[in-house]
Amino acid sequence: MSDFLRFRRRTLQTPVHHFVHPDTGRRIAVIGTMHMGEPGYFAGLRTVIDELEADGAVVQCEASSLLLPDEQTEQTLTDDERTVLAMRERKVELELRRVTELGWVRQLDAFGYPDRWQKVDLSALEIMRRIGTEVMLRGEVRGIKMFDRPDNDPRSIEQFRLLLHLMFTGLRFTVWSSARRAARSGTPASGVDAVLIDQRDALALEALWGTEQDTVLIWGCAHLPGIEAGITSAGFVRDGATQWHTAAVLPTVRSIMSRLRALPRTAGTAGAVDATVPDTAAVEHDVTPAETSPRP
Repeated sequence: MSDFLRFRRRTLQTPVHHFVHPDTGRRIAVIGTMHMGEPGYFAGLRTVIDELEADGAVVQCEASSLLLPDEQTEQTLTDDERTVLAMRERKVELELRRVTELGWVRQLDAFGYPDRWQKVDLSALEIMRRIGTEVMLRGEVRGIKMFDRPDNDPRSIEQFRLLLHLMFTGLRFTVWSSARRAARSGTPASGVDAVLIDQRDALALEALWGTEQDTVLIWGCAHLPGIEAGITSAGFVRDGATQWHTAAVLPTVRSIMSRLRALPRTAGTAGAVDATVPDTAAVEHDVTPAETSPRP
């Protein structure tokens, strides 16, 4: 798992792996990403991408949120689907506020996704229809509850930093699960991961083999084990050492807790979910926002 993601004490790093085919000489660069992080992190990755493009590589990337339904498809949306999409939009808005307060940026905004980049992914609507609106709604509501905190409130910001420690630990488990399945000769995932991970990995590999050009793949770290298993099974070998890029450095849990104890408790710092969110208190929350909300 450490080959696909590193979270050591308070530093989160993602890898860039290079592959080459010994017979054809074709080169593939796999860039693992976090979908939010410090500006310098994305600037460093963009430098790597630009240099590879300058050498003739084509970029293929995940981009579920950029693949919007056309007007005809929008007319087929059910009420439940419209509710989920509205909740997703609300959650993204709140997430942006929290990320901005930390001085971080989102991958979608930092990279810009020029038109020449090939967006190879399921759309958010396709993902929702494959997973089901009920599961997706639970995930979006949990995300809203997580991000709905008072703006620019010092105590709320520290609470969010603490939450990020938990989120990053959860991501480590997701990457570990993906790596374990890949090591077991592609043991299929079950439930939500069958759509969010396996089916999207398959799309990435299908597009990769649809060209003979050198290629840059940009995907979240949870996708790297499956994608790279497909690359090595096609005869490619790793070329050079892993290049690690620091996505974020968090304060220690101890320092966060110390600051929280020093800050006064104020009304509303626990956050309040928007009144338009459906009541899901009776629903068992068995899916995390990260699992049901692929980004970018």
